[in-house]
Amino acid sequence: TTQLLSPLTLALLIKGVQTVCVVFLRYDRVVDLRSFSLSLHSDVVRLERPDLEEQRNQLIVRINADRNQLKAIEDRILKLLFNSKGNILDNEELVQTLQESKVTSEAIKHRLEEAEATELMINAARERYRPVATRGSVMYFVIASLSEIDPMYQFSLKYFKQSSVLEERLQILLDQTLLTSYTNVSRGLFEQHKTIYR
Repeated sequence: TTQLLSPLTLALLIKGVQTVCVVFLRYDRVVDLRSFSLSLHSDVVRLERPDLEEQRNQLIVRINADRNQLKAIEDRILKLLFNSKGNILDNEELVQTLQESKVTSEAIKHRLEEAEATELMINAARERYRPVATRGSVMYFVIASLSEIDPMYQFSLKYFKQSSVLEERLQILLDQTLLTSYTNVSRGLFEQHKTIYR
């Protein structure tokens, strides 16, 4: 028989002066480090910079709508060309559609270029939170593996400090996740298992 990791609830509490944000991630099956890290990265960015995540989501919707509109224009032109009889230059509807579609497609392409440049800037800002997600993912798997030693070892991460300076905030998140996890898990281990964890 194989023993799967038991469900672990990872709680990230980010305490501010007047607000407390909580995210509970419950995984009932074994997940790989990469997919967990991607999920945690989105959660960290959504908590720390909801404006970035909202802007990114709106941008994705806008890019998809523009691409769909370009495809619709291309399909309409192809349909008119296919159904055209005789000289295509004599078909006024086709000529007018081609002129309109040229203007529209140039505007859409310009918007797409701007959107893709904006997306690069958003992704660069999001990437600054990648180390927090990576460390959180590694800690998740280390802490989750403790339950294989004894089922009593199931923990959650808590109590992050708040700072408005991004670099300082990222360092606090990195340091506090590791320190808090280590302290809380160490406190809950039986003496015979402490040497395994250290």
